[in-house]
This record gives sequence, structure tokens and C-alpha cells, in this order.
Amino acid sequence: MRFLLPTVPHNEALVKGLVAGWATPPEVVVGSMQKWKAFAEADAAMAASGTVILELGLAGVPTVSVYKTDWIISLLTKRIKVWTGALPNIIADYAVVPEYLNEVVRGASLARWMERLSADTLQLKAMNEGYDLVWQRMQTEKPPGEHAAEILLDVLKKKTRSFLTGFSLGSFKAISASKPGCNRASVRRHRAGADGRYAVPDPRSSRSTARSSRRCGQARRAR
Repeated sequence: MRFLLPTVPHNEALVKGLVAGWATPPEVVVGSMQKWKAFAEADAAMAASGTVILELGLAGVPTVSVYKTDWIISLLTKRIKVWTGALPNIIADYAVVPEYLNEVVRGASLARWMERLSADTLQLKAMNEGYDLVWQRMQTEKPPGEHAAEILLDVLKKKTRSFLTGFSLGSFKAISASKPGCNRASVRRHRAGADGRYAVPDPRSSRSTARSSRRCGQARRAR
């Protein structure tokens, strides 16, 4: 029996140092090609919750998900509403992959799962059926990246159209509001000072006041 532990190049030294003292140290393999080769040879896997759980599921490797959260996430546990952290479970909408988190992680439980998933058992059959459903639900008529790009472009077009429409209406309102109205209040504003009280007429504003008064007079005669 072989135990393989895939990792990335920049973590190779760290991982090898961590497993060096194990009673049965796994064989550490490095790089993407070695990872997929390990997936192809594996009878069962135990992995940290994340994208790798979906990768293992799509590769058809029976898997158990485990994870140790940091103290901040542990404090916010009661606020987390999602029912699962395993992507195959979310896609299938039921528990395909068993999960163990934080204090619930027990070596004896994980060892028994590895035994059950490495043999022809009901647990293995149920998980493979779940993987088939995940494959089925992930099938698309076009590549997911292309579909995501179309959605993004559509959202940007709607946002741009909305912005331009709002900008045009805003400009019209601003132009309309800048024209003085024909009412007594506008004339009083021309004649009054900044504090609202009547002040000594400023020669520079006399033309503006006269124009406003003429407009108001014409409007009253028209009525």
C-alpha cells in the first residue's frame, strides 16, 4: 500500500519536514502532472476542503473532506449559513462527500472511511452515483469561461446604458434648474442680500434684476 501526498513546489520543503517524523510517512509528489498521476492511481483520498475536493470528484476518486479553520472563522461559526463547504455537495445538493471540521476530525473515523471507500461497499457506490450527478449538472453547451464572459459583458452593457440615461436626465434637470423662475420670490432674491434681508442695490446686479422683473411682468400679462 502506498500513501501519496501531492503538493506545490514552493511548499515542498515544508511538507516534507512536517511528515518526516510520521510513523508511516507518505510519498510527497510535486507539481501538477504528479498530482493528476496520483489521482489516477488512488483508490481513495483524504483532502483539505477546497477546489481539490471537486477535482478529486471529477477524477472519480472517493474522498473525505477535512478542514481546520483559523480562530476567526471559529468565532463566526454561528453566523455561517451554508450547509456544506464541499463543492460536490453544493452542486449535487446533498451530501456526496463526508466532511469533518475542527474538533470533529478524528483519525479513527478517517481511517474507517478510507477502508470503506477502498473496497466494493455501499458507501463507495453511493459516492460514485453522486459524482455522476455532479458531472451531469456541470455539463454546458458552451465552455464555462465563454458563458461567464457573456454574462459579464451583458451586465456591463446594462450598467453603461443605465449610467448614460441617468447622466442625460441629470444634465437636463441641472440646465432647467439654472434658469431663474418668474415669481416674486426670484425677484426678491435678486434684490435681497445673502442673509435674506434687503440690501443696498449692487450696480452689477441691476441688469439681472431688471431682466427678471421684465420676464415676470410679461408672464403676468400673458396670464
